[in-house]
Amino acid sequence: MKKPSVTIVIVPRERFSLAVASLRDVIDQTPEDVPIVYVDGNSPQQVRQALDEAADHRTRFVRFAEFLSPNRARNLGFAEVDTEFVVFLDNDVWVEPNWLQMLLDCARERQAAVVSPLYLQGRHEDREVHMAGGIAHIVQEEGKRRIRATHDHQGKPVDEVLPLISRCETELAEFHGVLIRSDVLRSLGGLDEGLLCSREHIDFCMTVRNQGGKIMLEPASQITYQRPPPFGRGDLAFFSLRWSEDWTQRTLDHFFTKWDLDRAQIPHLMTWSKKQRYRFLDPWYTYATQFLARTAGRERVVKILQYTLYPLEGALNRLIVGISTSSRKR
Repeated sequence: MKKPSVTIVIVPRERFSLAVASLRDVIDQTPEDVPIVYVDGNSPQQVRQALDEAADHRTRFVRFAEFLSPNRARNLGFAEVDTEFVVFLDNDVWVEPNWLQMLLDCARERQAAVVSPLYLQGRHEDREVHMAGGIAHIVQEEGKRRIRATHDHQGKPVDEVLPLISRCETELAEFHGVLIRSDVLRSLGGLDEGLLCSREHIDFCMTVRNQGGKIMLEPASQITYQRPPPFGRGDLAFFSLRWSEDWTQRTLDHFFTKWDLDRAQIPHLMTWSKKQRYRFLDPWYTYATQFLARTAGRERVVKILQYTLYPLEGALNRLIVGISTSSRKR
């Protein structure tokens, strides 16, 4: 039997509630001879059991009793890989038919180190672009090194974008789903685990390009990332840690020191992570606004919530992370 050329490694991104449906979709849309390594970092028992039921013969679980940062999970999964290529997928994505073959063809035909699919966002039926390639590089401004990273065509309808793009070289891929040559990743010593919650895709892509590797966009391969909400009951602890003030500050300190960047950019990026955490509050914010506005008026309610619910989020995040961390140590 011919040895497969690629292994899929699936890791937790920020929640568990979509993991089972996502795994089923990946299995359905991927050839049966492609091995899947599933890194499970402390998923709720009900999710863990459902994952076992959804798995097929080529799915192998690597399980841990603690929450894992994404790069840590990817390195643990990659340790199980012995194929020419590895594909990293987050546990909240849906893939289109023939998605994997398109990535492999692009890598081989263009001698690429990394291949990015066309990323979509939202519900599968929304067909909205998340990223169609992008930039990630350092610029000199007023004698200071600053990072520049953007997503091309984000938020546009995919039918509007597809006629404008084709297979091409790009500066940026994301870990929602990406194909990498295994020897390239090994030459780097794996992914940087000092990046706990963000900037890991930027760091990886700049490192690859600095070593002469080529990153390609292959829009014939498409992956949909379903952004939160919704959330499940078992998502709060991991989501809170994933975007916590602690992980964010440590990540940005590491990234800006590593690349010798102007730290004046850090407050903006701290705010970006805070907005990620706000996603957990969004359903409550919407409900409270709709309910209370009937008597108090919507504008007044919005102002009240802006000055109460959201400022308290930081304290709530620290409390949740502290409780979950303490319970894991027992």
